[in-house]
Amino acid sequence: MPGLDIARIKLFSTTKMPGKPAIYGCTPNKGKHMLNFRHRGFWVTVIVLLFLFFAWSCSKKDNDTLIIQNLISSGAASAQKHDIGDIMKHADAGFTAMPGNYDAHSVKRVLFAVFRRYGKFKIYHHQPSVQIDKTNSKASAAVHFLIVREDMQIPGLRDLYNDPGQWLETAREKADLYQLKLELAKPDDQWKVTRAEVEGFKGYGF
Repeated sequence: MPGLDIARIKLFSTTKMPGKPAIYGCTPNKGKHMLNFRHRGFWVTVIVLLFLFFAWSCSKKDNDTLIIQNLISSGAASAQKHDIGDIMKHADAGFTAMPGNYDAHSVKRVLFAVFRRYGKFKIYHHQPSVQIDKTNSKASAAVHFLIVREDMQIPGLRDLYNDPGQWLETAREKADLYQLKLELAKPDDQWKVTRAEVEGFKGYGF
């Protein structure tokens, strides 16, 4: 049997209590070997529990990364629809936007003016990069994007969503690129954007 020292197993078949049938089977020797066996079992259990906790933590971080990436994609889709309320529902109460140091109320006015001026448009972006801190309560994200007329097509660009490097190579030849940097917090088990900064394309860093 795997995990047991066969040399230390005592077979017994003659143990019999008065009025009861004989017991047949095997058991480990008593004493030092038994203590060692229990000691190993304890540490094996600890290692397994640590592994399960680590796997759960990684899974939770992976899940939060996906949530934040979907939050950004949802924001882009809402912008295309000129849905200011849906965009701002992801903003924290103390949200600020740069450049300009705008608060949430000011950003709503800016978005309203921008949407009226430019009309309908499309937003292209690659998969956002996300960094989550060890406490799993704060995060940062970055994504490059471009805005084009609604009727403008860029074949194959959406297919490069999972390849940011190739996406940038293709997109920078089509229109002006921008980078969005976000800081996020999770005070009530929901990720909220605390700070957003938009800047022109400065290279391939994420």
